[in-house]
Amino acid sequence: MPRPRKTAATEETAVLEVSEEQIKPYNQTIQAPMIDASLAELTLSGDFDIIPKRSPLLEDVEEFIEEEYIPRLQYEVYLDGALVETVDDQSDRLFYYLNENKEQLQSWIDELSSPTNNEEDLALFNTPDNGFVYKSLRQYFAQNGLAPVAPKVTDWMQYYLRKHSPITKEEIAILVKGNLKYSFVPKNM
Repeated sequence: MPRPRKTAATEETAVLEVSEEQIKPYNQTIQAPMIDASLAELTLSGDFDIIPKRSPLLEDVEEFIEEEYIPRLQYEVYLDGALVETVDDQSDRLFYYLNENKEQLQSWIDELSSPTNNEEDLALFNTPDNGFVYKSLRQYFAQNGLAPVAPKVTDWMQYYLRKHSPITKEEIAILVKGNLKYSFVPKNM
């Protein structure tokens, strides 16, 4: 099939006459808003960078809000159930008591993680729970006809981690040893 020939299109151009009165509303100069000299700083290129300045009045208001209007959270610190003192949040005294608890908790974790040589403990750690308590691993191996092997679990922490699977060392230490030395109760609640 033959291709059609391209023909040049004729264009008609319309000339509109626009008067000066019709253009005037659109031709007004647009002025930039005035910028307070205290808030702007002229750069070398001639552009304005807005740099907010802090007013002394605003600083006084923020200081008032921080110190007097918003009450600070305080904690009552108890030692074995007896009130020791009331401390502010983020104070040095609060961090002292928290550090004491942290050191106590770490000593409990270290104590539970130390290996034991007690035959009954090793038998408890490494034998299945079948209701019968073996006095030693040798007794367990002898009664079940098994060859003796070295115990896999050698401390209380490993034992509790296996027994109570989704639990942390810190939680185990508190469950086994009890509450920490200091306890805290929010005062402003």
